[in-house]
Amino acid sequence: MDSARVVSKTISDFRNHCFEEGDKFWYAAIVPQSTLSGLDDTEEYEYVELSAPEVDEDGTLAQIIAFSDDHDVAEFSTDEGRPWACIRTRLQREIGLDPDDGDDDENMEVVIRECETETLEGLNVHRVSAWEQEDRDITTQGLAGYISAGDMDDTDALKRGDVCELINPETGSRIQLPIETYDHKNRKDNTIRINGITRKLLRVDSKDEGEDNEVRLRILTEVDEEEGTVERASKWLGRRFVDYSYSNFRVLPGYDRDEGRNVVRMNEDAMKGLGIEENDRVLLSWLRDEKRRRNVRCQSGWEEDKDLEPEATPESSYGEEESLSVRIPSTERDNLNISVGDSIQIRRDMRYQAGKQVSLSAFGILGVVVGTGQLINMVFEQITFAYVVSSVSIVLVLSVFTVWLVMNPIRQKCRTPE
Repeated sequence: MDSARVVSKTISDFRNHCFEEGDKFWYAAIVPQSTLSGLDDTEEYEYVELSAPEVDEDGTLAQIIAFSDDHDVAEFSTDEGRPWACIRTRLQREIGLDPDDGDDDENMEVVIRECETETLEGLNVHRVSAWEQEDRDITTQGLAGYISAGDMDDTDALKRGDVCELINPETGSRIQLPIETYDHKNRKDNTIRINGITRKLLRVDSKDEGEDNEVRLRILTEVDEEEGTVERASKWLGRRFVDYSYSNFRVLPGYDRDEGRNVVRMNEDAMKGLGIEENDRVLLSWLRDEKRRRNVRCQSGWEEDKDLEPEATPESSYGEEESLSVRIPSTERDNLNISVGDSIQIRRDMRYQAGKQVSLSAFGILGVVVGTGQLINMVFEQITFAYVVSSVSIVLVLSVFTVWLVMNPIRQKCRTPE
């Protein structure tokens, strides 16, 4: 495997002409084209390992992309000719560098190594047909990519339902989806079926819509931390009492004023689809990276912000128009290890919704408890063990039932319209 050495710098060390539009916001290693070309088995937007020179173990996995054609390697390199690479500060720290000591080029050297990742290359994109959509409730079931059983069987590391990363090889945009097989007379190997919204998010076409109709599928082999018993119980109760709907959104740069404020912005229609209101809290996450899930407040964008407006989607999607974009400031993107152009999953925070609704209905719930106590006092003439057990049981049951009723309007907000 080939490798290359660069000196890590941040965005402020380069000029705007060094980047293609949006490139400087990538959570990746941006290198001169000559450096990328020196890695014989690595193409743009593929993954490499980044590490400090003295580190022998596996490095940090990141995408690699090239500067724009206007970038001058000679201008942005050390006196010894070592090229500079643009790497975000948080990624520098993950590699093991100290950005606070960045004046010393020797201390900011990074080794870029080629690496092998489990991928399916050049999958031709086909649209998802009605037979795959007819029984799916997109508010409570994840969207999926469908490949042939042959492609699934040929890949030992991939099983049905595994979450994988789909990458547009032309733009580097990513989305994570469960991968399923399908049984249909038109099934073909080396193809993947995804719905219109997913194609729109990735900026790819189906075979009958255009020429940009290939994606790369990366199998995520990183070890997941399994949910604990408390987390599973909390999610089970949350779905029964509060519920949620979710969707995938393409990441846009956030407003400067939102940096460090724990705020994201989306279209009001998109918020309605998630069953939330202005200033409600939502969860942002990669499906296979729950430990980096972010809990943030959601607000609408400025009126003149046309990039958050709904986009027309192909007829094979679930609607004619969808609000597909969300503005996320760099402080939140860095915590999630995502880049502008990626598509992440967003859903409402069930705990926040429960607390919000219960607090509004506190007096009604208190009335049930007091009324139940009065009823039990009428049945029992004196305090006995049976009195205590009955009191606690009845109050508990009626309180749970009351809370379930109180939460009904919240649950209905994320139901699929008839």
